[in-house]
Order: sequence, then C-alpha cells, then structure tokens
Amino acid sequence: MPGLLILLLAVFMTFFEQYFLPIRVPQVGEPSPQAIRAPYDFVFNEEEAVRKIVEQELNDFVPIYVYDAEKSRQILAEWEAFFNGLEQCRQTAAGSRKKAYACLLEQLSQETDDRTLWEILRYPHLDKVKGLLTASLSELLDTGILPDTETLDDSSTLRVRSTVVPGIVTKAASEVHRLSDARETLEARLDLLDLSPVLRKGLLENVDALLQPNLEFAAENLELLAAIRSRGSEKKRIVFQRGDLLVPRGHVVTPLDAYRIQDCLAKSRPDLLLSGAGSFLPFLLLTFIALFMARRLRWEDRPPAQHYLLLFFVLMSVLILAKALYLFTNLDGVAIPVGASGLVVALLLDLPIALLAVVLTAIYTSFLTSLDMGLFLYYLIGGTLLVLCAARTSKRISLLFYSLLVGVINVVLLCCMILLRDTFPNQSLMIALAPQAFLSAPGAWLVAVLLTPLSEKLFGLATADRLRDLADLNHPLLKKLQEKAPGTYYHSLGVANLACVAAEMVNADVHLVRAGAYYHDVGKIVQPEFFIENQNNRENPHDSLDPTSSCELLRAHVKDGIEIARQYRLPQAVIDLIAEHHGTTVLEVFYSKAQKDQPEMDCSPDFFRYGGPKPCRVESGILMIADVVEALGRLLTTTNPLEVRETVHQVVVKKFEDGQFDRCGFSTRTLARMEAAFTQTLLRVLHKRIDYPETEPKKKNHSVPQVP
Repeated sequence: MPGLLILLLAVFMTFFEQYFLPIRVPQVGEPSPQAIRAPYDFVFNEEEAVRKIVEQELNDFVPIYVYDAEKSRQILAEWEAFFNGLEQCRQTAAGSRKKAYACLLEQLSQETDDRTLWEILRYPHLDKVKGLLTASLSELLDTGILPDTETLDDSSTLRVRSTVVPGIVTKAASEVHRLSDARETLEARLDLLDLSPVLRKGLLENVDALLQPNLEFAAENLELLAAIRSRGSEKKRIVFQRGDLLVPRGHVVTPLDAYRIQDCLAKSRPDLLLSGAGSFLPFLLLTFIALFMARRLRWEDRPPAQHYLLLFFVLMSVLILAKALYLFTNLDGVAIPVGASGLVVALLLDLPIALLAVVLTAIYTSFLTSLDMGLFLYYLIGGTLLVLCAARTSKRISLLFYSLLVGVINVVLLCCMILLRDTFPNQSLMIALAPQAFLSAPGAWLVAVLLTPLSEKLFGLATADRLRDLADLNHPLLKKLQEKAPGTYYHSLGVANLACVAAEMVNADVHLVRAGAYYHDVGKIVQPEFFIENQNNRENPHDSLDPTSSCELLRAHVKDGIEIARQYRLPQAVIDLIAEHHGTTVLEVFYSKAQKDQPEMDCSPDFFRYGGPKPCRVESGILMIADVVEALGRLLTTTNPLEVRETVHQVVVKKFEDGQFDRCGFSTRTLARMEAAFTQTLLRVLHKRIDYPETEPKKKNHSVPQVP
C-alpha cells in the first residue's frame, strides 16, 4: 500500500501543474507571477521571434522631442517687443505721420503697404490685440509647437523632454500643435475682435514671421532606431528540454519571453492520459522492486510495517518539497535537496535502506523535473555521499561539516555535467549554478534535521544520538532507578550487556536494544520491595499474599513503566520495548503457587499472563529473552558450555512455543544465532576465578623490652 501511494503520488505530481497550474502568457512589462518551465521538449526559433519584435518595436517606437524652454521665452519676448514697438509708433503719429510710417516699417515687413500702416495707426485698441494674441501664443508654446515637416498621426504618441525640468513626459500627438495649426488658432482668436480685413491681414503676415516651433526632434532618436534595427539573435534555434526555466518568477517579462511561451504553447502537446499510462508501468515496477529490496537489504526477517511507512513518508516529503521548489521558485534542479531522504533513513533505520531511498528519490525527482540523466547521476552521487557521511557519524554538527564538503563535490559534479552536455561550455552558467549546487547539500542536512524529529514521533523510532543520550547512566531516570531499586538497576545493566551482543549478531538496532534494556523495568521504582532483586534477603512480602494479588502487583510494573517513560518523554520505540518485553508470558511462580494452594480449583494460566502486547519488533524479542536469561544466569553454578547452552535453549523454546515471537517474525536461523550469542556471553560472565589460599595472621610480639 505505501508503495502504491507513492507511485500514484509521483504520477499525480508529474502532471499536477499541467492540470491545475496551466501555463499562461504573462503581461509584457509586468513581473511573472510564477516560474514558468518547459512542460516538454520543444525547439524555439529565436531569430524569427527577434525579427517580429524588431518590427513591432519600430511600429511602436515613440520618438523623443526636446522642449526648448529658452526658445519659448525668446519667442514671447520678441512678440512683446513687436507690440510694444507698434504702440510707440502709434503714439508718434500725432506729431508726424511720416515719422510714424518710418517707425512702423522698422517693426513690420518692408513690403507692408501704406493702407495697412494707416489702419494700424488709427486702431485705438491695439493693447487688446496684444493681450489676446500673447495669451494664445503662451498657451500654444506651453503645449508645444511642432514643425509642419513632422508626420505624426493624431492617434500616435510622443515623448517630450524639457531643457529645464528633468524627466520625460509622454503625450498624445493631438495634445501638441503643428506650426500651421498654431497659425490657424491665432487667426481664429483675431476673428473674435472687430478688425478691418486690411488690419487683420497685415497683423497676421507680420505675426507669422515671429511664430516658430519650440519642439525639436531629438538626435538620440536616430541612435535608438539604429539600435532596434541592429538587434539580432546569436542563436537561430534553441532547444528547450523539459524542466528548463523559460521565465523566472518575479522576472519582468520581455517580448522575447512572451514569444518563447507562446511558441511553447503552440507546439503539439503529448496526450496527458497516454503520458500518465506510460509512466505508471515503470513506476509500478520500480516501487515493487524497492519493496523487495527493502525487505532483503534491511532485515532477514519480515520488517515491521512502520518501517515501510517511514521509508515512503520520507520519500513523499522530499518529493513534495522537490515539486514545490520546481514549480514555485526559480531554483535550478541542482538545488533540490534529494539527499535529505537518505540522511533521515540512515539516522532512523539502516545504511542499505538509506542507499535505496537515495536511488528512489533520485529517480522520482528526475522524473518529476527534467528527465535528465546527468541530473539523475548528480542526485545519486551527492545523496550517496551524504548517506555514507551519516554512516560515519550521526552527530548533527559533524554532519553539517560533511554536508559542506559534499557541497563542494556537488559543484565539481555540476561542472562535469555541463562539460559533458554542452559543446561549448557556458562559463556564466557554471558561475550562476555553482552556489545552488553547493547549498543543496547543507539544504539536505537542514531538511533532515527538521524531518527526523517528526518521523521519530510519527513512527515510534529514535535516532542514534537520542538513544545514546538515553543510554547515559547519568540520565535522571536511571539515577532514580539506581536510588529506588538498586537491584533492578544492576539487573538492567546485565540485561543490556546480554541483549546488545545478540542484537549485533542478528543486525538489530544495538542502540535501541541498550536503551530499552536500561529502562525496561523502570516501573519497579513504584513498589520496588515487591521484586526479589530489591529485597536484600529481607522477608518476601509475597509470602503473605495470595497468588492473585501478587500477580497483579508484578503485572503493574509494565503499566507503571509506560507512564513513567511518557512522563520523561522517552521515544515511542523505547516505550514499545517496555510494553512488550514480557509479552503475554505466564507468571509461572504464582501460577504454580495457585495450583498448589488450591488444587481443587481449575486455575487457567491465562489469568496469570502479562497484559502484552507480544513483541512486535526484533529488538523487543531480544530483550524478552535477555531478561529471562540474565535472571537464570544468576542462579547457574555450572560453567559447562553444554549445560549453559541447554539452559538458554530451553528459555528460547519455551517462549517460541508460547507464541511470543509470532509478531516479530523470528526465524529458526535467527533464534539459533541469538542462542549462541547469549551462551557465549553467559560463559564469559560465569568464568572461573582463582581460589586464593587463606593466610594465618602473624602473631604480634607482646614481650616487654628490658631496660638495661
């Protein structure tokens, strides 16, 4: 079931963005709201796209005109001087008409006839003409006057840059005036006054000479147009592979980006259902191979289901993270922390399974991103190195240091990948991707640090570091056990020594076995006097109790131990060993006592059993055997290997026939190896010692010395 879930999840995530996050062409000039990647391989004709962009930019080119503020002031000053001169000439007309004509000819064109001159002299409201035309001219100059040679449509736009005010203002062509339009505007304003046709014509002929455009075509327009026309593409056709980044997230979209996306969407796309069906079969086979390898690599016996669940939980977590980085960030595939899955599994399970997790994650991630063989090898090598580092040490600081070294190796792998893939290696690409490749290994370490505690709680496992901390004899709970129940404390130490040797023999978790052995009887601190190892040759309180009460008192230490372990926040794996170390075995001493005291009653052995559960993991079964063997070892007086082996064999056979190993899946081969380990350890403990001969104490000389 877990394998099928991860298989379906991988296929779902492969097509997730195509169904739920379809590619949309972003607005040109706006930041892209998402990272857009190629959903499949396609060829982009960049040369043709650049040609279209050049044509479009030439059509959309907005010219720049320079607004000459100094020239505008000069035109207004000349206009003011013209009308002031006319007024002065009109005032001299009272003294001499001849002088007045001469004065006007200096102000006006030499071709002005006498009738026009006379009309100007006799017109009494010349100041009104001046005020009206000056206000109109000032308004025209403020909006801007173009030469008649400029061919701009009213619907087009232009940019205006002032010689005084910084910045460029975009205006519609209809907002400015051409020189001819400005003249027509002035003629229309003159029509508002009651002027004779001769005077009107004379004023307009002379005013036209003063009216000039104040907007000039900027020279930089020629440079901008030349730059647009010279734009070209270095590559005629570019091959984009699946997963290549077309537009980074937050990148301001250019016209070339828009053409690239449009060209991608215009290509014939593969059928999504056929693609999904094509990916399902290889992933199905891969998942079943992984399940088979997990069973063969990690345990000779059937592994617990929670270990399968842990493996696939870690894989799914890393795959979801990889897909999120792929869809919602601008990071390249080399930045995905694939090695995190191997680190978590190596810390919680075992090295072979961790290597299998790295292989699976590398394959799945490559499929989810770009299907690049070079990227797969990059994932595989980097992840394998991190797993080997975790096998060397499980300390977080040491792993961080090793991850930095692996980051350097990742950079080297990236350079090799680019050198092998590209005909002309892109040095800038190496420099851009090198930091991502370097940080991918420390990123995997960070993900593993965050994911490991969650996995511990969800699946009842513990890291080697945590178990080593619990195995410290200075732990507060162990110190309390030593104080309250010293006999139980030293019994637990002996059980740990026996169990760890057997765990090494069958490749079980030695750290978990040692921690479980230290804490398996911690519940006895509640009522230590009811357990034989803590009575110190005092009167046994069970002698005055009935077998049923004694049975209840002894069975209570398992529940008490679970509660105490939870109070001290021990890992669930250790709590499971506390709950399972007696299984559902019968308290034979009190069962036999009940049969002896009440022979007429048919006592069922089930009434005298522990509440269980039976051992569900290899480590629990080892602890169950070691608990009994250690107690029997204190009663053995023989060092004969055959007798010791027979004692251990009887313990194992009795537990086996009672069905205590049904859930942990011990094979006969495993049990035989464990028997050998327990026997060898007991023989070393029960070794003979030299009998030291007793020596008579020396007699003291009590004679009194004589005084001379």
